[in-house]
Amino acid sequence: MRLGTHVRLLIRADGNRTIGGGHVMRSLALARHLVDAGGAATLLSVDLDSALEARASEVGVAVVRAPESTAIASEADRRRVSDTLRSGGYDWLMLDGYHFSDEYIRPLTEGPARVLLADDDGQCDQYRVHLVLNQNPSANEALYPRRSPHTELLLGQDYAMLRPEFLARRDAERRFPDTADRLLVTMGAADPVGATAVCVDACARLAGASLRVRVVVGPSNPNGDALRKRTNDGRIEFVRPDAEGGMAALMAWADLAVCSAGSTMHEMCLMGVPTATVVLADNQRSIAEPLAAAGAVEHLGWHHALEVDAVRATLEALRVDVARRRAMSAMCRTRVDGRGAARVLDRMRAR
Repeated sequence: MRLGTHVRLLIRADGNRTIGGGHVMRSLALARHLVDAGGAATLLSVDLDSALEARASEVGVAVVRAPESTAIASEADRRRVSDTLRSGGYDWLMLDGYHFSDEYIRPLTEGPARVLLADDDGQCDQYRVHLVLNQNPSANEALYPRRSPHTELLLGQDYAMLRPEFLARRDAERRFPDTADRLLVTMGAADPVGATAVCVDACARLAGASLRVRVVVGPSNPNGDALRKRTNDGRIEFVRPDAEGGMAALMAWADLAVCSAGSTMHEMCLMGVPTATVVLADNQRSIAEPLAAAGAVEHLGWHHALEVDAVRATLEALRVDVARRRAMSAMCRTRVDGRGAARVLDRMRAR
């Protein structure tokens, strides 16, 4: 049965200083498009940072918290989801998180709602859901050999779900100065491994009085105060991701970026920002490595192997190589067109 415009979506995702905010933020990107199209969305979380809760409310998504005694992906967690689906009359359930096993998911597929699973690496033994979404550039059918006949795969960056504020800037012309003096550093909402500090130290060693560095301190970053005290270099400014214009404005400002290889990289691609990537978790390799192989980014490797001088040398080389930055930007923009969320909603309505 095909759904009309007014789709009701229940999202089950968590976000905090340990998990980070990526699961919640990409789910909210889809929810925002759905709400703008006349639908409704609710975020159900067991563990949710207050800043992410505020973000959900800002985009018109209701937030429901499970009792504090509930463990993530426990039987009590699953029952809460099932009860909420039945009582709320939801058409779709979206699951986004690495802790959702086949055992957790299977009973939910037998309920009244269709199920969309955001999956980055073929984490389940069996796939019985209606839609599997893997928006990473490395996504392929071989990751999902054991799936039900009714399970449809949505694979690759064509399905990268971005917030509307990025779409408004996707056709904006990008500047390519001979020397890149506007540098953006962002390691996601939490950066639990402390990669931002290495990048700050590297930026402080860059040459040039005209250099300006904006370092994004995410709302769940536990080291925000320590980062701000790390340097008195007047060229380095610490900003929040919800500063005026948000991340889209920061990316539009930047000539060059250093970024964790999570879902933010899809936004960087759309905006055509020449970027050096850092892997903070194993799942991010599926974004960083294919983009590096395509020449779309410079890959700095794993966070634990980051060295200040190596980061500085890479950034110095990119700052003065305008041809390389132009090529990186052009390649990025061929990867993401900003219509991913609309494509996902189209497939949801068609089921």
